[in-house]
Parts: sequence; C-alpha cells; structure tokens
Amino acid sequence: MDERPEIIEQKVRIGDWEIDTVIGKNHQAALVTIVDRVSKFTLIKKVDSKHAEVVTQTTVTLLKPYMDKVLSI
Repeated sequence: MDERPEIIEQKVRIGDWEIDTVIGKNHQAALVTIVDRVSKFTLIKKVDSKHAEVVTQTTVTLLKPYMDKVLSI
C-alpha cells in the first residue's frame, strides 16, 4: 500500500478496489468484501473458508461482471 500510485491515493476515479475478509464467529466462515474506493460500491459474498484459493475465486466471480470498471485491486 505504501507504493500505491498517486492516482489511486487521490480517489478521483472509479475502478480502484479494496478487498478484505470479515471472519465470522469461531472462525467458521468469512465474508469477502470488495469496495470501490470512490463510489463505495460494495460487493459481498459469504465463503466457507478464508483460504487464499477460496478468496481468490470469490474475488474473480464477484468482479467478473464489472471487469470494465477494474483498474486496480
């Protein structure tokens, strides 16, 4: 994040996304959250694990309909 291009830091364009996971009670499940930094448009999906493969596949699935609006993650 320290090496983010200045254009992303300025928050002036749609298409720069932030991804996070929210871990559920007793670490039983998680949410993948993807938020556009400017519009705050948010995508959320429940996943059964926080393993990288699951989170990656979920990220691809959630962003696929918006590929023309993905400039950075």
